[in-house]
Formats: sequence, C-alpha cells, structure tokens
Amino acid sequence: MSAPRPAGTAWTPGRAALIGGALLAGAYVAFALVAVPRLTNYQLADAEFTGWTGPIARRIAAGERIYVDFVLPIPPGSFAILAAVQRLTGTARLLQELVLASVCHAAMAVAAYFTAAPFAGRRTALAVAGASLATITLIPKELAYDHTAQACAWGSIAAGVHAWLGATARARRTAWAVAGLLAALTLAFKQSTATGLLLGWAAVCSAWLAASIRSPGEPARRARALLPFVLGACVGLALLVGLLTVLGSTWSAFHQAVFGDGPALKGGTRALASNLLRYGFVHEASPSALVFAPLVGWLLARVARLRGTLALDLPPGALEERPLATLLGALAPALPFAVAAAWLAAAAEAPSGAIVFWFDRAKSIAGAGLFAALVLVVAGAPPRREADTAAPPTAAAFAVLVTLALATTFTHNLSFPLFRPFYDNNPIIPVTFLALALVLDRAALGRWIAPVALAASLGLFGTRFGRLAEARVRVEAGCDWDGLRVAPRATELLRAAERARELAGPAGTVLVVPDDVQLAALIGRPRPPLRGAIVFVDQYAPRLLDADLAALERAPPAVVIVNPRERDFWRLMYWIWLIDGPAERFAQHVLDRLLPQDYQLDSTWPTRFGRGPSHLEVWVRKTPSPPHRDAHQ
Repeated sequence: MSAPRPAGTAWTPGRAALIGGALLAGAYVAFALVAVPRLTNYQLADAEFTGWTGPIARRIAAGERIYVDFVLPIPPGSFAILAAVQRLTGTARLLQELVLASVCHAAMAVAAYFTAAPFAGRRTALAVAGASLATITLIPKELAYDHTAQACAWGSIAAGVHAWLGATARARRTAWAVAGLLAALTLAFKQSTATGLLLGWAAVCSAWLAASIRSPGEPARRARALLPFVLGACVGLALLVGLLTVLGSTWSAFHQAVFGDGPALKGGTRALASNLLRYGFVHEASPSALVFAPLVGWLLARVARLRGTLALDLPPGALEERPLATLLGALAPALPFAVAAAWLAAAAEAPSGAIVFWFDRAKSIAGAGLFAALVLVVAGAPPRREADTAAPPTAAAFAVLVTLALATTFTHNLSFPLFRPFYDNNPIIPVTFLALALVLDRAALGRWIAPVALAASLGLFGTRFGRLAEARVRVEAGCDWDGLRVAPRATELLRAAERARELAGPAGTVLVVPDDVQLAALIGRPRPPLRGAIVFVDQYAPRLLDADLAALERAPPAVVIVNPRERDFWRLMYWIWLIDGPAERFAQHVLDRLLPQDYQLDSTWPTRFGRGPSHLEVWVRKTPSPPHRDAHQ
C-alpha cells in the first residue's frame, strides 16, 4: 500500500465531489441564463401551459383576497411568493415565474443528491442529481405551483432517507422534523402532490409501528422517534394557516376551494380512484421494455450470481469511492448542460427532427430504472431485524424511498387518465436513476454509472430544446413578456395582443375564451368582474357559474379573444377531465349568445394549438364603434 499523501494535498473523493458539484452547478447556471428567458409554451395548450401563477399573484399584490374576492382550486404558496417578488421589484413579468421554476429545479437536484448519497456515496449521488436535473429541466409544464410543490416533496423525501439512515440519533431527529415540515408545507403549493406524499408517509410510519407490535416497549419507542415528524408537520400546517391569514383569507374558504372544488373538477373521487387503479394495472412500468427492461434483467441476474442476493444489504457509506470516478459522476451530466448553453448562446439552428426523436428516447432509461427499483424493493422484503430498530437496513430504507416517491408520483397528476411518471417533475425520477446505479455497482459495473448518467442527460436535447433554439425574437414591448425571446411565429400573438389593447383602450376589459390567464396578462387589460380566477375546465367551480354569467351580462367586456376559434380543439382537451363542465358552458354562453348579439369580428390571427395550426379571433363590442381595424384576415 502506498504511503498517504501529506494532509492538505490529498486528492480525496470529498474534494472531488466539491469540484464536481461546482462544475455541475456552473454548467446548469450557464444553461439557465440563456434558456430560461426563451418562452416555449407561448399560448394555451401549445404542448402545455406557461405562466398561470404570475397573473394570479398580481391580484394578490394588488390587495385582492384569494378564495374570497376570487376563487380557484390551487393552494396559495406559489402565488404568495411571486406576489412578494412583484412587490419587491415593482413590476410583474412572466420571466419571474420562469426564474422561480429554474430555482426549484436546482433545489430538486440538491434533494436528489442527498437522497442518493446515503445509499451509494458521492459519485453516484452526483450522477443521480445531474441526470435528474437534465430530466426535469425541460418538462412541458412551466407553472410555478407545480415546481414549488415538487421541490418541497423532493426535500421531504430526501430528509426521510436521512431519518432512516442518519448516523446519529440527533441527525435522525432533525431529519424527521424537516421531513414533516416539508411534507405539510407541500400542501401550501399543490394539494394533489401533498396528498400523495402525506399518504405515503402515513403508510410508511404505520407499517413501521405495526412491525414492532409484538416487541415489548418497541412501539412506544418508535412512536417517540416519530414525534419530531409530527411536530414538524404541525409547524408546516401552522405556516399555511398563517399565510392564509396574512392573505386575508380563511381556512374554510381555502378548504372549500382546494379540497371541495378541486377533486370535483377532476371528475370526482370515483374518477380519481379509477385512474389510480389504471396506473397500477394498465400501464407498463417500463415504456421501452423490449430494449431496456431485458438489459436491466440481465444486470439483476448478474448481481444475483455475484452476490447471491438482490437485497440492498450494504451499510451506508460502504461503497469504495475513487476521486476520479467521483468527479466523472458530476462531469457526465454537466457536459450536456454546457453544450446546450453554448448552442443557445451561439444561436445555432435547432437539431433535426430525427436527432430530436432519438434524444427524446433518453427518458426510456428512467423507465427501465423504475423496473429495477420495483425489483429491488421486492427482493429486499421483508427487512432484516437489527438491534437498532430506529435505523433499519438499507433494503428497508430503499423500500421507504420508493413508497414515498411512488405515492407522490401517482397523485401529482392523478386527474390525467394516463400514468406519466416522467412527464412531470416527479420524485420517482431520482429514485429510478439511483436504482440503475445501485444495480450497476453491485453487478461490478460501476464504471458505467457516469456513461448512463450522460446518456440520460442527453434528453436535454429533445423536443423542448428544439423549441428553445427557435426562440430568437426578443420581446421589448412593455408587456408581460418583456425580457423574453420567442419563436418568430409567436410574434403574431404579440400583434394580436397589441390590437386587443388598442381596441379596449386604457380601461376597457378583455375576456379570453377559453380562458388563458397568461394570454390575458400579455394583453394587459383587466378582466370582467368574474369571481372565477381561471375559467378553465379543471379550475372553475360549478358554484361560480351563475353569478359570473350574471356579472358578464351586467358588465360585458369591451373585447373578447377567442383562442382557438376551432371548438373541437379545445373541447377535446376539456373532455379529458370533465364533459360539459361549467367552464365549457361559460365558453358556450359567450360564443353562442354574447358574440352574435353584441360583438363584431375585428381580426383573425394565425396561431397554434397543440401541435397544429389554429386561429385566434379578436371580437369588439358593436357599441361604441371600435377604432379602425388593421385587417389581418
């Protein structure tokens, strides 16, 4: 054995991890600086939604009371954050919400690192964090309430891992408290995410207590160990109640909107339960089973031959780490971020369709990891009994991790009939990469961890990246999109918004049908006095319809925007959640009664809805007579 190097000069895994983490962070920041200002979902349902949080936050910043003056079934946390930003900066821009989303992505990457480190050390943790960051960076949704909720959920799960595998009793108590605090605080951002996480925690804690029922004194000891979690959760709930009070709202109004209206607008409890069953029995765990699942099966068989078991029985920190391998764990996923940043900064052409197609397939790697994670959980059950029951073995801790991640993933987007674990920024993502890394390590193929992280990170260059590369037109029009870059075709939307502003005048109201609060914010004119904050299919409660229609008759808007005018386009999307719901009836009232009776078509603009061409119409009230229009038919 070679003599150790002098203290202070050793090239240690810890130092390599710090350098690698700094390089990964630097590459992400460089990418974010050029990517975040490039608006991609520039209108309703163009793949997904953008910027529906900032316009609601603007109402809070103006002094309106959420759930009282206006109603929507979304918790208040993300709106309160952006309202505070708007007050501090003195302006409200979409860019603020996009920046908040990118900060949440960075927080989730940190959580992914601390989730993986107790199981596999720094090298794997850096690779998992980088691959997870690349996967979530270009998810379709650009909504702050999704990202803030997931950042809390990822943090709670990471703390939970340390509550199980912490080195000292004090560290475990602290981790329990943080896990409870963040789990409850998730409820301040999105109820579906919080519900799954809290149910997952309830299942995990109940099973842990039940497993000790026959051991004298052990149930009481475990209950005491869980006390910090309960206290932390109580603090989180208290913060939510305090936030509601500061915002001038009440718990009862919040509960009615979020837990009364919300599930009903998703089809009700029966529809949600049906979706949950479909997730478990209809949809495959690995979207690319014919390619990656057999490969993972071979790796699992190799582990069984080499080790005699698939159970994760290594104690935390037992994996040998080498400085170079640790550094490569971070550099592999950092490389795509650096290349993507340079690509966008150089204003290079978007990748070809074939290249984008294959880069999009990188998400299939995570699908194979889900298969591996489920096998590892089954192989490790039941957990072995140890003297220190407060710190279960690695196999039990991994089962806890998968349970929490899956519970949160199942419910985050439970309203959608298809199981899409890697479509949203779900906490199952770092778990799948961790599972692949653990299998590779135990199959004596640890050198492949970095290449797998690199391959998964190439998904950064998929469909969404192509749209970022198209966004070259800088917006400087004194509107909500100031500071952004958009694709050339989005300039038609900017011109339509300018026309709507001109027709409405400085004080006239504008109504967008179907409702899109981001498009309304781009137009920059007040809405009619509706109590429904977002008249969209899964955001608009039936109890609001009659009063809002009456308000619309009393104070009709000066301008109505119909986008898209092709009804079948938006009806198809509406019917995913609720057929003939209140939002659809509201739209039909406007289109079939208000427009033919009191409005005339001013202009038509080419736009996109989903992946196809569509049209936006600008309608203006017949009296008073509108200004001369710029024909764009």
